[in-house]
Amino acid sequence: MVSRIAALFWFVLVAKHALILLFFRQNPAVGTLVGGIIVAFFAVIALFFTLTYTKSRNRGLLRPVAAKVLVIFLLWTALTILWTMARSPLIAFAYWSSLALEALVVFMLMRLGEIERIAISSLKGIVAGAAVLAVVALVTGTHGGGGERLGEDIFLHPNTIGNQMAIAGLCGIYLAMQSNMKMFVRSMWMGLVLLIVFTLFQTLSKTAISAFAVAGLVFLFFSRVRISRKVVIALGILVLTAIVYERMASHVEQYLHKGYGGSSAASTLSGRTVLWDMTWKAIQKEPWLGHGLLSFRDYMPAVHAHNEWLTLWFSYGVVGVIIAAGFYISMLMHVIKMAWRRHSKPPALLGLALLIFSLIRGITEAHVIGLVFSIPLATFVVSWLCILERTRKNNEQRSV
Repeated sequence: MVSRIAALFWFVLVAKHALILLFFRQNPAVGTLVGGIIVAFFAVIALFFTLTYTKSRNRGLLRPVAAKVLVIFLLWTALTILWTMARSPLIAFAYWSSLALEALVVFMLMRLGEIERIAISSLKGIVAGAAVLAVVALVTGTHGGGGERLGEDIFLHPNTIGNQMAIAGLCGIYLAMQSNMKMFVRSMWMGLVLLIVFTLFQTLSKTAISAFAVAGLVFLFFSRVRISRKVVIALGILVLTAIVYERMASHVEQYLHKGYGGSSAASTLSGRTVLWDMTWKAIQKEPWLGHGLLSFRDYMPAVHAHNEWLTLWFSYGVVGVIIAAGFYISMLMHVIKMAWRRHSKPPALLGLALLIFSLIRGITEAHVIGLVFSIPLATFVVSWLCILERTRKNNEQRSV
């Protein structure tokens, strides 16, 4: 039961972007509110199971350093609401509450039941939600960036689609490499991965595609699955690349020559360097504590600085940057350590791939209030690895 709830929760978390486009186009604020209500509903369900579940529970999920630093980051971002320059501190708190609830739901669900079943169900929910998002984007035919890129600038930005597709693509590759799956089931997940990767390419999101390629290669290279299975996955992605190559090449050509403020788009990274300069000047006004949660969206000419570290510095100051860096460093050390252990190598490599993707994407993208490495997703990975490690230690103690 818990595993099904986990799958449904992740499905909704990913697919909600498509639901806003389909049902709340005229009033996206209502769609955001409905999304928050749905997350609160899952929180109530997860709390109910937490209070009534009588079987053994997974404990110690906050022991890893990465988990502790993640909690500290959430608390610091909440504290900055006290001095935020956002137009409405109440709305800023609502955004933070939704993010914190998402992480809390993941935390509570990971504590209940068999971890492998819950983890696999969660990954299935992510991939299924991304598949629905991909179908909606492809069928509606919305295009942004002059009609070249899949998505639109207001409701479903190409970079948003690209981010969701890349994350789901990595999760789908993990599912497709499972050795205990029947051939038909594995083929189904591989088919969804190809759909997701095809959609990723259609967004022409350069950073997401590049980051996915690097993370995916690392994931496949170090995984211990058969060479034949790696080759099949790599060939499938190469075929998709060949199919959309001409369109991608045309977009890159236009990108190199398209003007922006008197300069080529490439020389300013589509205007990002101009925004970075503006952000840096604004950072110097409040360098230590930052301008507060959600202040960038209301104070600056964009929702974020299109760079994770500048956005974090602007919003949460030097303190926030140090905490965020502490999380990424501790997370990297955690997944590398766990990747050396046979029992936890596959999920650790998935965590490493997601971390690599996030760090690369953070060069030109950012999250409005959180980290590029989704905080609920980080909670999921850290909890999964923590439980696997505790299970290993318990088994060793029993065998002594």
